[in-house]
Amino acid sequence: MATLTEKPGYKMMSIILSKRNPFQIEEIVEELKNEGIEEDFCVIKKALEQLKDKGILVKHGSSYIVYKRHF
Repeated sequence: MATLTEKPGYKMMSIILSKRNPFQIEEIVEELKNEGIEEDFCVIKKALEQLKDKGILVKHGSSYIVYKRHF
């Protein structure tokens, strides 16, 4: 049985949330491929949109940015 950190969803979220600069969906697809994970483009887009809806990501045009609050 795979551990949590070996699951594709965990790896996808880890890649997304580690981004420090604006990124596009294609970058996430490419990084997942480099990790040996073939994830459907629509699944990645849906995950990004859910994170945006929760206020974790901000979308500017076709790019996403991880929202970091400064206290």
